[in-house]
Amino acid sequence: KGTNSVNVHANKDVILEKENGSILSQTHSTQTTFEIVCTHNGEADSTCAWAPVTTDERSQTQGTTSAGTDIQGGGKVMVTAGGNIRGKDPEPIDPNDPNSKLFKPGTKVNIHGGQVSLLAGGSIDLNSTQTYTRTQTGSDVRQSLQTERSSLTAQGNVTVFGKQSVQMDATDVTATTGKASVRSEGNVSLGFNTDTEQHNWTTSSTRRSAGGLKKTTTTTEHETQDKTAEVTRITGNQVEVRGQNVTSFGAQFNGTEQVHVEGVDQTLLYDVKEEQTTLADSRTTKSFAGVSYKKSTSTDTTLERQALGTELKSDKAVRVGVGSLTDLRGAVLDAPKVDFVRSEGADTSQPGQLILGASVNTSQTSHTEKTTTAGVWQKQAGHGSTTQTANQTQVHGELSIDESIQTTVQVPVVVSTSGKQPNASAATD
Repeated sequence: KGTNSVNVHANKDVILEKENGSILSQTHSTQTTFEIVCTHNGEADSTCAWAPVTTDERSQTQGTTSAGTDIQGGGKVMVTAGGNIRGKDPEPIDPNDPNSKLFKPGTKVNIHGGQVSLLAGGSIDLNSTQTYTRTQTGSDVRQSLQTERSSLTAQGNVTVFGKQSVQMDATDVTATTGKASVRSEGNVSLGFNTDTEQHNWTTSSTRRSAGGLKKTTTTTEHETQDKTAEVTRITGNQVEVRGQNVTSFGAQFNGTEQVHVEGVDQTLLYDVKEEQTTLADSRTTKSFAGVSYKKSTSTDTTLERQALGTELKSDKAVRVGVGSLTDLRGAVLDAPKVDFVRSEGADTSQPGQLILGASVNTSQTSHTEKTTTAGVWQKQAGHGSTTQTANQTQVHGELSIDESIQTTVQVPVVVSTSGKQPNASAATD
């Protein structure tokens, strides 16, 4: 931290590390619930009564935290390296679990000043860390993976230049009254983090009849999972993103005066997906006098997948370069004036290809069931549906396309199906 300027320099690499921490808390309590017990055949009636059931509830919360790198200056803040500027590489949440699919990106980096510059002779790789928590109370388990965003903020200009490449994931770049510039002579890639909220719990019910001789028990395992995208956001009076190839996954560009995104060769403005899934897996057992005579299982799933396109918005102008290929999939361009021009340095002996494509939303449902009677007779059935909708690239404003650019509007093939699986019955050993 400096009152005026701050200068961090390395002849080779600048590595922006973090300090890891952990969370652990436990609680213990008992809880009494009730289940219905009926002594008469059939549905609940006057012969039914509430029977108390006492459970032992233990709750535990565990997780990880991290303190990132903070650099603050009242004037100019510069981080320069002859080699690379990067955060720590991603690591698995549970390094002892080879099947773990949850990863924490490396380091949260916050750099603030009157003007901010990151300059590297090699590559710049900035990402945002994620904190993980897990809380369990009985069979109720909640897991969370949440992003703590990196940020480069200045009252004036923010300049990010990596000679070889620039990679930024879930990072905010904000030049309040100046220019936000992200450039490379190589590739520029603007990625995202996936935040996850997962909830697992079990419900169980028991019904008795025929004087308690007949018993029906149903146990259902539930799971919900929400995945949301934390995208890269670049904001300024002017916004400039340029490289040999520029790739955006759902990034958001907001420039008061202008937004300019351009790859000398390729400019790829793609979407990113968010998901909500539910799962209910039920098992029912019927028995008489303690002997099971019928078992059934059913599984219900739903999936909602939403596409979020790259956004380029300005109060005055949006400018997109076209080298050999510019591909937009469900992107949103919103400004009084929207121009597609040949990229500076592009091979003008060949026409530039502009593809105005679409992203796709998907909705799925599925139900399957299986019944086994007396251990020898099986019946299986199921049904489900899939519906897809397209999000076409949108241009809001006066559109201008250079005459040397060949433009194609692509409409994806979307699916809408529903069906029922025929019943299947079989005698089994």
